[in-house]
Parts: sequence; structure tokens; C-alpha cells
Amino acid sequence: MADIYIWGFGYGSEHDEATKLKVNELVNTGKVGLITTGRIGKLWTSQGNKLIFNRSFIGIALFLIYSILIMPFRCNMVMIMARLNSPWLFVWTRLLKHKVIHIFSNECIHSDISEYPFYFRYVFKYTKYVGITCVREKRIIDQQLPSKDGQKTVLFLPFVNGMKYYYCDPPNVDTFTITFASAPMTESAFDNKGIDIMLQGFKKFSDVIDAKLIIIWRREKYTGLLYNMNILIKDYCLEDKIEIINGEIKNMHDIYARSHTTILVNRNHNNTPNYPQSLLEALSVGRPIITSNINEIADIILKEDVGSTCELNGESVCDAMMDCYANYSRKQLKTRGITKKYFDLGKTLESPMFSENQ
Repeated sequence: MADIYIWGFGYGSEHDEATKLKVNELVNTGKVGLITTGRIGKLWTSQGNKLIFNRSFIGIALFLIYSILIMPFRCNMVMIMARLNSPWLFVWTRLLKHKVIHIFSNECIHSDISEYPFYFRYVFKYTKYVGITCVREKRIIDQQLPSKDGQKTVLFLPFVNGMKYYYCDPPNVDTFTITFASAPMTESAFDNKGIDIMLQGFKKFSDVIDAKLIIIWRREKYTGLLYNMNILIKDYCLEDKIEIINGEIKNMHDIYARSHTTILVNRNHNNTPNYPQSLLEALSVGRPIITSNINEIADIILKEDVGSTCELNGESVCDAMMDCYANYSRKQLKTRGITKKYFDLGKTLESPMFSENQ
């Protein structure tokens, strides 16, 4: 039986992909358990260190009953990945004082912890640890907390499964291939992920370089967003230079392997973390990455020379693509071992919030 259990609705089915990936990787180590809801054929099922309840009315009722009456006595620590305003954080920090590990679901604090007075007054002080997903946010929070509370905050960077996303040599083809693998789920996300800026830059780049852009959609039911994408592609006359893969992909490693680089030019962090998972996976496979300079991963790109960064305009995106293309051999060679250095799951499990409970 695991000492730490991740708790939350929907991790067994349709939670957002980045959170679901983190949960699955942690649970697969055997050191962390999972209590959640999902689309299953029974009212509940127990699979090793996983306990999943059906997403029906009765199943969710059983899930809540188990969580309130049994979970507090079976789990040494409960981990919740949620936004700071989640009502469940308040509930569990009241029922399980100092037995809750809260992982920020995304960057929340931009300048001052007074942005979330309720959280820091009524929730934070009853947590055991708080995992923060980017360096600068942790620095902002630590500077404003009393020194005794600073010990609670732990850097919780994303991690990559190096066995799944293993290194391989780049494709030996003349056409320079770029992959975009961060499909939006909403209209606002379509804008926030900077798809129009990416296409502007790619248009300029492909006018002078033999290039191809692969767009991983994986959103076959979001036909309206795909229609918008196709309109933009036609507006830039890029139909012959773009391939859209619209469907479930079981092995993203093969997609990264057939590409030279992966790109994400997000405008903000409303729908995109500072360390986008698609970029980390591509790095692990041995592909340089291109991203906007607002992301914290841009600091690593510049420090380690494993890609290119850009500002939020088409000209700058084109320049970043050109830089990656012109210096590809050097940048690609330096990708070896980068994710092991910065985004290793083993190092995550060595942090106090895990090691103290083993």
C-alpha cells in the first residue's frame, strides 16, 4: 500500500492531458497511489495502488463517502493537483490537517501572494507541502512568506519518462520538419497558444527553406477549432507544407523522431505551463525546441543551447526557426541528457514531500 495517494475527480478518464500524464507517471512508480473517478464498467475497481470509482451518480457518491470516511485513516498523505481556488483544497485541509500535499496545477502567483488571500490564510498553513511548478513563482512566494513557512514550498518541475521518450538520431531527409504538438481545446486556448503567430513565422521560413510543419491535433471532436486552423492555413497558402494528424496517437515518440524540432509559441500561461510537456518530450528524444521567451524553459534553452527562443511576432518566430535550422547540428548534439539533468522523475521522487513518506 502506498503512503501517498493522489486524490481528484477524473484522473481515470478525461482530466487535462498534462495533469493526467504526471499522475500516471507517479502512480506507475508504485510509490504513489491514486483515488479517483473514471469511465469504468463497474461501480468501482481496485487495481494495485489505484482505486477508481465509476463516474455515475452512485459511483461519485461512493467516491465521496470513501474519501471522507475511510481515506483519512488509510493514507498517510493525500496529494491534490489543483488551482488555488479549488474548494476541495479547503475541505481536505480542514479534514486532514497537515496531511495534504498541494501541487499547483499551473502558474498562479505573478507578483504578490495577496492575489490569493483566502488560500494563504486558510489553506496554505494547513498543508504539509506545496509543490510549485516553476522557479520564479516559487521565488516570489518564498520571498513573501514567513521563514518558517518557506520550508513547505517545494519545486515540482514536470518530468519526462526517458524509457518512453528515448534518444534517437534526427531524420536523414532534406526537408526541415517542425512539429507542433500542443493542440488547443477551447477558442481562448487557440489564441493563447499563438497558432497564428506560428503560422506567420513558418510562412516566412518556408518561403526560403524547404520545410514542413506537422500539426498534432488529437482533437477530432473539436471540429470548430480544426476549421479555424484550416482557414488560417489557407490564408497563408500553406496547404502543401502542413500535415495535420487528427486522431489519437499512441506513440508520440515516433512523431518527434521524424521531426527536426518541436515548436510552441504561447502568448501567456493561461493554457500553457512554463515547461510545456510536448517540448520536454521532444528534448528527451533529442530534438531542439523553439518557444516564446515568456516561458521559463527559455532560460534552459539559452543556457544549454538546445533550441531557439522568440518574441510574440511572426518575424521573430521565423528568425528562431532560421537559427535552429542554421545551427542544427550543434544544438541537436547538446540535447543529449538535458531532460535527465533538469526533468528527471527520479529526482522528483527524492524531494522531501516524497522521501519523508517512504
